[in-house]
Amino acid sequence: MNLWRAPVPPIIIGALIGFVGAVVAEPVRRSLFSARLRLDFGKDGAYQTTTLEGPNGGPPYTKCRYIRIKVMNTKRNTVAKACRPYLIKVQKADGTGTPQETIYCDSLRLKWSAMPETDKGSPLDLAHGVNQFIDLLSMREGNPNFRMEFAHRMLNRYKKLFEESGTFFFTVLVVSDNAPPQRTRVRFEWTGEWDQYDADVAES
Repeated sequence: MNLWRAPVPPIIIGALIGFVGAVVAEPVRRSLFSARLRLDFGKDGAYQTTTLEGPNGGPPYTKCRYIRIKVMNTKRNTVAKACRPYLIKVQKADGTGTPQETIYCDSLRLKWSAMPETDKGSPLDLAHGVNQFIDLLSMREGNPNFRMEFAHRMLNRYKKLFEESGTFFFTVLVVSDNAPPQRTRVRFEWTGEWDQYDADVAES
């Protein structure tokens, strides 16, 4: 019997069709139901906001300023599931203004802004049309150091880095279970005075 001319059993044909259909359908399904993230940063009060802080929310108050990054889901009828913001790179300008690598080599989770303290470091579902902010860092009147807004404690080996003045370049990445990751890069020039700094989007 010529095996090459033997009829293929219907069950095998059905299995092959099902397999090919599943392979083709998965990218289509992901495209239809995935979310789309967008990150923004600017110089106005939404991104660089001044507030008062005090022990347990009361006096005596201290003036402080937060540097924040806006996260949006731009795709209608979707929810970006389990969004998590990370600081993935820290560079510092040399004498010529050129960014140079620092000792920072981790990907530490950042805090969500304007959330209960217990939720600031948790994954967040982001519906279309909802603006959510990430706290990148903060500064306080009378304090010569800025503070990175990590969701968990600062690693000791990075404390000295963030006590320096100069121009920093922070790269922030936001990941989600059903959206492609997005990143932005913020330039932050720190002089040691809480209200004498400069922050803007850094050129890639």
